[in-house]
Amino acid sequence: MTTELPSTASVHIAADPERVFDYFTKPAAILRWMGDYAVLDPRPGGQFTLDINGVPVRGRYLAVDRPHRLLLSWGHAGSDRLPPGGSTVEVTFVPEGGGTTVTVVHSGLPAADAEQHRLGWAHFLDRLVVAAQGGDPGPDPWSDRQPETAGITVGEDGLARCWWSADDPLYRRYHDLEWGRPVDHDQRLFEKLSLEGFQAGLSWLTILRKRENFRKAFQGFDIEAVARFGAPRVDRLLADAGIVRNQAKIQATINNARRCLELIDEFDSPVWPAMCGGSNPTRARVRRCSTMRPCSKSPTARSPGQ
Repeated sequence: MTTELPSTASVHIAADPERVFDYFTKPAAILRWMGDYAVLDPRPGGQFTLDINGVPVRGRYLAVDRPHRLLLSWGHAGSDRLPPGGSTVEVTFVPEGGGTTVTVVHSGLPAADAEQHRLGWAHFLDRLVVAAQGGDPGPDPWSDRQPETAGITVGEDGLARCWWSADDPLYRRYHDLEWGRPVDHDQRLFEKLSLEGFQAGLSWLTILRKRENFRKAFQGFDIEAVARFGAPRVDRLLADAGIVRNQAKIQATINNARRCLELIDEFDSPVWPAMCGGSNPTRARVRRCSTMRPCSKSPTARSPGQ
């Protein structure tokens, strides 16, 4: 459910609108008051990437009227609750009192998130005032709040989980049973690598919802079986509505199976030699060699469960 009333925050800055506008459209300027990483393309239709204290914000510039108004789509990569494009942010720059009044109106938010976003915008706009007036807002104190629990939510069952898994039972099961756990079986590794390829441009939850269909269509991701797939099988896969019907991704999966067989012939295992420097690692060695990802990161940002 979205909010009926948008989240709104406003500040007055002792600087002209042209200068303040730059703090929303230039990466070096925006990072002085909000975010850890920014890639901005401030033109109508241009995309932006903004990582804010571990939250991967993604969207587009929908309208750019320099130095008066910006309209952006706004969402979180990998989130079904607030996906990219799931809400809009309007920023207006009004010259008054020898400076600029900046007003942010964030619409289309889930009702449960509205107050959090209002507080967030108020926090960051206070930092913008300092930066745009030539000062140094310093390190963001919010980036240091509860560093061990940042991005963690507690579910109705009392269990703490990453924020990205909170809203879907399938995601929660994946988080609890698979996320961040090493896999040392060739067939399971091939499945994960293949599904990660199909996920490109999509959310990981979309792939999880189709995973059983993928397993059926690709014969359980048996490497030898997939390596034998020819044109008739590709045609059948392209007609299968239960999977992602992308010919390039299907062909890449078949090609990867054939390359895996070559690696198996040479090393006994297609992936673990490259990761651990040898074949057929023991369980203890798997634990030493695997990279376990921080819990707060979304599965769209890293490969799933290595």
